[in-house]
Amino acid sequence: MKEKRIGIAGILLILAAVLGTVAAEILFCREMMTDRETAAVQEETPNLVLSEKTENNAPAYHLKSTKEELKEILFTSGQEEMIEEGREAEIEVMVNNVTDTVSVETRASVTGNPYMAYGGYVVLRYLDITLSAGMLNNTEEVEELYDPVWITFEIPEEYRNTNPMIKRFYRLYNGSYLCDLDSDEDTLTVAMTGFGTFALLMKDMYVDGILMEPCQEEDTGWYRKEDGRIEACTNVQMEDGESIYLNEFGKTAKGWQITDTESGRRIYADPETGYLTKEGWHEIDGEWYYFDELNTMVTGWFEADGKRYYAKYDGRIARSETITADGSVRFGIPWGEYTFDENGAVLE
Repeated sequence: MKEKRIGIAGILLILAAVLGTVAAEILFCREMMTDRETAAVQEETPNLVLSEKTENNAPAYHLKSTKEELKEILFTSGQEEMIEEGREAEIEVMVNNVTDTVSVETRASVTGNPYMAYGGYVVLRYLDITLSAGMLNNTEEVEELYDPVWITFEIPEEYRNTNPMIKRFYRLYNGSYLCDLDSDEDTLTVAMTGFGTFALLMKDMYVDGILMEPCQEEDTGWYRKEDGRIEACTNVQMEDGESIYLNEFGKTAKGWQITDTESGRRIYADPETGYLTKEGWHEIDGEWYYFDELNTMVTGWFEADGKRYYAKYDGRIARSETITADGSVRFGIPWGEYTFDENGAVLE
């Protein structure tokens, strides 16, 4: 890409990403909206082909930047000259809905922490967003830009707000927020300088200071806090004494969940009921695991029922095998080779 001058909007975008402050985000959004509203309508370029593609029921969208703006942002000076001489060039944007296939690890890395600590937002979908540009049949994928490309997403019908008691906000998120730069409640316009996997977020707040009974499940499967946010009432206690965990979607988690990206803490919820595994032994998909009193999957050396066991990095209990200890002296077990019986107990 061309050596780019960084405009005021670009500087504020970097500032917002680095500082991560509300003030920086507001300042950036206001500047970007001003830039967009006052941008001159430029002459279109017929030999620059735009392709807007989606996969797997991803939200509809369209590029809000003009062709002239895109040409200046995405092409080198030499390429611009070739385009002006009539050579064909192309820009392709692909948005793929990966919600059903994204890994637990990617979900955790995108959202930062599935405790939904990011401002009270919940995840609606995970989207892989890519942009490629170049001369015809010779495009390259773009990873980062100095100046932003503007994209407007249509909010899926199922997530549009129809409740007059609720004010609804949308964002894209991948370590930092991409704020909504339009006033239409059913669209999300963002200025993107990077591409990859993003979480499409939503936050609700009751209007006029209304408060409700918190942590009540709605027909949608969401749980709300008293101020209207669909947020983590983590480890909700059920009437029968069981517990459930609300994931980043604001709904009952099922299967494996990473609840803390720094420690790697994992829990497991029954795929049918969503009930969390309790302390003790559990067989999951043909493998044995041990969970502590906080419903956390144990890794490393531990003791249970007066015997010593070893859980591998993924929690699977070592059984009928010999392994080399990692140097931990927890429970008095020094570095060395250890053999485990068919039940996982270490042979003394």
